[in-house]
Amino acid sequence: MLAQVDPHLNKSLFERLLEQCARRALQGSKWHMGVLLDYGLGKPVQAIAQTIQAEIADVTVKTTEELEAELMELLSKRAGKSGRPEDQPV
Repeated sequence: MLAQVDPHLNKSLFERLLEQCARRALQGSKWHMGVLLDYGLGKPVQAIAQTIQAEIADVTVKTTEELEAELMELLSKRAGKSGRPEDQPV
Protein backbone atom coordinates (compact mmCIF):
# COMPACT_ATOMS: atom_id res chain seq x y z
CA MET A 1 0.00 0.00 0.00
CA LEU A 2 2.82 2.43 0.85
CA ALA A 3 4.48 1.66 -2.49
CA GLN A 4 1.42 2.43 -4.62
CA VAL A 5 2.07 5.47 -6.78
CA ASP A 6 -0.62 8.10 -7.15
CA PRO A 7 -0.94 8.74 -10.91
CA HIS A 8 -1.78 12.43 -10.41
CA LEU A 9 1.14 13.24 -8.12
CA ASN A 10 3.60 10.60 -9.38
CA LYS A 11 4.53 9.90 -5.75
CA SER A 12 4.01 6.91 -3.52
CA LEU A 13 2.11 7.18 -0.26
CA PHE A 14 5.41 6.66 1.57
CA GLU A 15 7.00 9.61 -0.24
CA ARG A 16 4.04 11.82 0.59
CA LEU A 17 4.13 10.79 4.27
CA LEU A 18 7.87 11.41 4.42
CA GLU A 19 7.42 14.88 2.90
CA GLN A 20 4.66 15.68 5.42
CA CYS A 21 6.87 14.51 8.27
CA ALA A 22 9.77 16.65 7.01
CA ARG A 23 7.45 19.65 6.66
CA ARG A 24 6.24 19.30 10.25
CA ALA A 25 9.79 18.81 11.52
CA LEU A 26 10.83 22.05 9.80
CA GLN A 27 7.91 23.78 11.52
CA GLY A 28 9.34 22.77 14.90
CA SER A 29 7.70 19.44 15.73
CA LYS A 30 10.18 17.61 17.95
CA TRP A 31 8.39 14.31 17.48
CA HIS A 32 8.53 14.49 13.69
CA MET A 33 12.19 15.55 13.85
CA GLY A 34 12.93 12.57 16.07
CA VAL A 35 11.21 10.19 13.68
CA LEU A 36 13.18 11.54 10.73
CA LEU A 37 16.48 11.37 12.59
CA ASP A 38 15.83 7.97 14.15
CA TYR A 39 14.76 6.20 10.99
CA GLY A 40 16.65 8.37 8.52
CA LEU A 41 19.93 7.60 10.27
CA GLY A 42 19.09 3.95 10.69
CA LYS A 43 18.18 3.75 14.37
CA PRO A 44 16.72 0.25 14.78
CA VAL A 45 13.29 -0.27 16.27
CA GLN A 46 14.82 -2.38 19.04
CA ALA A 47 16.92 0.57 20.23
CA ILE A 48 13.83 2.76 20.38
CA ALA A 49 11.98 0.14 22.42
CA GLN A 50 14.95 -0.16 24.80
CA THR A 51 15.05 3.62 25.24
CA ILE A 52 11.35 3.68 26.14
CA GLN A 53 11.80 0.79 28.58
CA ALA A 54 14.73 2.56 30.23
CA GLU A 55 12.69 5.74 30.65
CA ILE A 56 9.85 3.76 32.22
CA ALA A 57 12.28 1.95 34.55
CA ASP A 58 13.59 5.32 35.82
CA VAL A 59 10.17 6.23 37.21
CA THR A 60 9.96 5.58 40.93
CA VAL A 61 6.70 5.03 42.72
CA LYS A 62 6.49 6.11 46.34
CA THR A 63 4.21 4.61 48.92
CA THR A 64 1.67 6.69 50.79
CA GLU A 65 3.79 6.48 53.92
CA GLU A 66 6.85 7.84 52.08
CA LEU A 67 4.83 10.70 50.61
CA GLU A 68 3.33 11.56 54.01
CA ALA A 69 6.79 11.53 55.61
CA GLU A 70 8.14 13.89 52.94
CA LEU A 71 5.15 16.19 53.34
CA MET A 72 5.55 16.34 57.12
CA GLU A 73 9.28 17.04 56.75
CA LEU A 74 8.64 19.87 54.29
CA LEU A 75 5.90 21.35 56.47
CA SER A 76 8.11 21.26 59.55
CA LYS A 77 10.96 22.96 57.66
CA ARG A 78 8.57 25.61 56.38
CA ALA A 79 7.17 26.26 59.87
CA GLY A 80 10.70 26.62 61.23
CA LYS A 81 11.67 29.21 58.59
CA SER A 82 8.61 31.45 58.91
CA GLY A 83 9.28 32.55 62.49
CA ARG A 84 5.59 33.21 63.12
CA PRO A 85 4.33 31.86 66.44
CA GLU A 86 1.13 30.43 64.93
CA ASP A 87 3.20 28.27 62.59
CA GLN A 88 5.43 26.86 65.33
CA PRO A 89 4.68 23.32 66.51
CA VAL A 90 3.32 23.04 70.03
